[in-house]
Amino acid sequence: MATISVNQKTGVVTIQCDDDFLLKYLAGVTKSISFASVESGKKAGVVREPKAKRAKRRKRGAVKSAKTPKAVGKAVGKVVGRGMTAAVLDAVKKSKNGISVTDIVKKSGAASNQKVYNILSKAKKDGKIASTEKGIYKPA
Repeated sequence: MATISVNQKTGVVTIQCDDDFLLKYLAGVTKSISFASVESGKKAGVVREPKAKRAKRRKRGAVKSAKTPKAVGKAVGKVVGRGMTAAVLDAVKKSKNGISVTDIVKKSGAASNQKVYNILSKAKKDGKIASTEKGIYKPA
C-alpha cells in the first residue's frame, strides 16, 4: 500500500511505499515534467523562487563608493578637453612617414591599445587615414 501526501505550506511531498511503486511513480513524474516543459517551451529543471523574493547578492568586500568629481585642468599624459578620437587622429595627422600604435598611445594618452585600434579601424573605414604596413598609420 502506498500513501502520498503534500504539505501545502512547505510544498514537501512525502511518499510511503515499496521500491517498485516508487520507481514507477518517479518515472511517471519525470515523463510528465519533461512533457510539460516541452509544451511550455522551457527547459526542465529546478523550480526557483521568483526574482523579487531572491535576495540580491553583493560581492564580498564590495562597498558602494561615492562618485568622485572629475579633475579640472590638464592631467599628465591624458587628453583633457577633447575626445580620444580627435587626439588619435591628430597624432596620425602630425606624422609624416606614419606612426605606430604604441607611439599613438603615448602621444594621445589613451588607456589601452585596444581603444586606439578601434578608433583607427573606424577612421580607416571612413577614409580619414591609411595604413602603410601592419601597425603603421599615416594620413589619407
